[in-house]
Amino acid sequence: TAAQSKELLKQAEANLAAGKLDVGAQQLNTLLERNPTVPEVYVGLARVAIFTNQLADARTHATAAVKVGPQQPLGWTLLGLVHESEGDVKGALPNLEKGAQLGQNVFLCQFNYGRVLSSEGQAQAAVPYLLKATELEPKNPDGFIALGLALRQLKQFEKALKALEQGKDANPKNPDGWATLADVLFEVREFKAARDVLDRGLQAV
Repeated sequence: TAAQSKELLKQAEANLAAGKLDVGAQQLNTLLERNPTVPEVYVGLARVAIFTNQLADARTHATAAVKVGPQQPLGWTLLGLVHESEGDVKGALPNLEKGAQLGQNVFLCQFNYGRVLSSEGQAQAAVPYLLKATELEPKNPDGFIALGLALRQLKQFEKALKALEQGKDANPKNPDGWATLADVLFEVREFKAARDVLDRGLQAV
């Protein structure tokens, strides 16, 4: 029944979030056999394939997701990530942009478009998407770190340091937060503060 399928999809998504990829993928494949018209199933399978670096499968599933559910934002974002993983950033950006437009309230959509824009030297355009990502998931350090790096690119060091502080506080066990914060402090010649951050980071991680 539809209710059983919804419950199984929920379980599969929970398993993927918990890192139980094999169990999640098995449940998604069961759902696919029952009903091949649910975009969320293809999205889940694409996420598993990207995570396990099976790019051909990821492309197949992400393409199916956007065909079956063109209004499903994650399908477009995942298709963009496949392009990026294959080294085709120019091909990635239109898909990531589409995902960000459709997924105004989806962290992965806002974060990945902002992150890739920033990595392509388009920090000014990236900042609004990365700001939105930090609002959507204030406990996720990745959004703050990417925002800090974009602001650093724009030479807005004060704002960059603030974002990186928030990234470090969001997850003190994540070495990237400490290291990136120290890098920017070093860049603005705050050597003592940089050393202090690295010392505290070594204790925390």
